[in-house]
Amino acid sequence: MHHPESQVPFLLCVPYKSSASVEFQLPTANQDTVINHNNIYCRTTSTYPNNSIGNETLCDSIKIKLLGNRSLYAIADGCGWGNRSQKAADIATRSIIDYLSIPGVQEHLTSTDKCPEEFYKAFEKAHNTICELQSTIQPNGTRDFLTCGTTTALSGILLKLEDTPNSLEDWAFVCASVGDCKAYHYDPKESKVTDITFGSRQNVSDKDCGGRLGPLINGRDPDLRNRACYFSPCRNGDFIIITSDGVHDNLDPENLGKCPRDLGYNEDKWENVPKEESVKIKSQFACSLLVKCLEKCSTSSMIGEKLIEYARNVTKNTREFLEQNPMTREPDNLKDYPGKMDHTSCICFSVGQ
Repeated sequence: MHHPESQVPFLLCVPYKSSASVEFQLPTANQDTVINHNNIYCRTTSTYPNNSIGNETLCDSIKIKLLGNRSLYAIADGCGWGNRSQKAADIATRSIIDYLSIPGVQEHLTSTDKCPEEFYKAFEKAHNTICELQSTIQPNGTRDFLTCGTTTALSGILLKLEDTPNSLEDWAFVCASVGDCKAYHYDPKESKVTDITFGSRQNVSDKDCGGRLGPLINGRDPDLRNRACYFSPCRNGDFIIITSDGVHDNLDPENLGKCPRDLGYNEDKWENVPKEESVKIKSQFACSLLVKCLEKCSTSSMIGEKLIEYARNVTKNTREFLEQNPMTREPDNLKDYPGKMDHTSCICFSVGQ
């Protein structure tokens, strides 16, 4: 079961033990990039047509750091296209992981309930760094923030728990999100997927990311509407999956051309379904679809590649249509041209391996 911010429980963590760190940053040279390291898989790519402007600059960013007996993860999706968006996402993942890597921060995380405070400080640092590095100084000495990009972000940490003799769930994954990146927990033994970030898109559509870092509100402040922290207990052999919307938007039944009635709800149009109910139906559908997609996957790399392949396959008809008809608008018939093309990123790692 996932726990939103207000329900991140108090669970003691195994104390932080410092040792040599290993880190990865994607993409490399703005290219489709894949990294496989032990039990960790990550990739950032694009499902846009080859001749699309959106295919010129990958605006997703991933940074991972293995730090002593803990591991840190960050994914960001720059809002829009182009260098400003790409740079904002890159700054965000670097800043978040740099802050969380500070020894004093890790030493402070003696229990899971202390994570939200540190994640939100990491988001604040990322926002301020975007504003500092991407703004320009005007002749009068003031900063112009119109040159800054904005980005969604999700960051997580895997923690070993202390003293859990009566529970098989002796690990905790805690994450914070602003915007529309998502995290899932996959238990292969039970063939069950849980939407850890359930409700992160409450009251927004896939045209609205829900929140972002970088100057947007009042010309300087971040949009923190849906900022939240989440918790998921897990056990050895489970998998955590973190994606940008380039993956999970293609798990949305609406984007697959399905109406509520197809899923057993007595309505033909999604706009007629109450938002809370719509979020629940779509999340359940996505989790069931993930179980089917991943049933033959036994490693992090198999899971990650399967999800990237899935996103490419769902969007294939639209991509090929636009490559063959570059001057034509994207078809709006989701039954024949399903899915949503985008910059597409995935992190997957196994717990306790």
